[in-house]
Amino acid sequence: MEKGETDKKIIEIPHINYHSHPAYRLLFGRPNLSLRIAALKRIVPYLWGYKRMLFHDVNRRVRTALTEDLYQNGFKIFRLSEDEIQFILSHAQPYIHEIEQGKEATPLAIRTHRSKVRFLSEKKEGRFYEGMKILLEKRRLYQMASEYRGCPMKLVGFCVQVGDKDDPDIKNHFENIPDPDTYYFHIDGSESQVKCMIYLNEVTTDTGPTCYVLGSNRNKLGRFELLVRLANDKSRLDKCRREDREVFSALPKILQKKAEFGNDLNPDETKNFLSRSVEFTSDKGNLMIFDPNGYHRGKVVKEGKRVVLQVIFAAAHG
Repeated sequence: MEKGETDKKIIEIPHINYHSHPAYRLLFGRPNLSLRIAALKRIVPYLWGYKRMLFHDVNRRVRTALTEDLYQNGFKIFRLSEDEIQFILSHAQPYIHEIEQGKEATPLAIRTHRSKVRFLSEKKEGRFYEGMKILLEKRRLYQMASEYRGCPMKLVGFCVQVGDKDDPDIKNHFENIPDPDTYYFHIDGSESQVKCMIYLNEVTTDTGPTCYVLGSNRNKLGRFELLVRLANDKSRLDKCRREDREVFSALPKILQKKAEFGNDLNPDETKNFLSRSVEFTSDKGNLMIFDPNGYHRGKVVKEGKRVVLQVIFAAAHG
């Protein structure tokens, strides 16, 4: 990375005109009153449920000597030792096996993101949690997350993910147009989380590396905008199933903002994003701590599989 590269203008999430989008209003036409009401009924409970975000400093991030890379780029990369990876695998292997068995038993047509994810319970995996706390503290990741968010952070969970080339959830979104090159770029819309991604096998550009748009964590989203994007995510209206897109098209324009926005960008907007996107592959390291409110994605797996452990930190007072 060249010196000064992160000081370039921060890329904002483009405004998407869904009224002229070929997979939305142009496909479904003008919504009737009953569909407009149904769309509001679907999103309003989530807008109300997460209204606390209107009163929080959702853009809070602090620049210190320890958080410099995380603040500037949105992420920082480390390399765990082989012994540390083997410790993680010794506890993750049963979950990896469970995911792979579940996928084999599930038809592709009904596989979802949940088909490739399993959460590790602290009650069941107490020894693993204790060992991971030591590992994370050794690299000052607790301290880094806390300094970055400006408040004490706690470990809230781990999940194992196994991706393969047959996973249908992040590709072939539309029946009438191809996916843009920015497919699956999204923000998490979280209030104060920091995450880590740990690779448990070798990940190359063809096995679904995590990608991150440099400095996108510093894009200051308004509180209401972040609330709307989160509400669409939680109500599943930011997904691209045909029935979800038809309901989303019936929302008022002010509510047509997604957390998972990358699928809907036009070709002119994709070039700008991809010019600032960095791939996290195994030759660079095997642990990445990152701000999930920056623009990120896991790429489609073209060959082999990607096995990761995700670590989630959240505000201790939350």
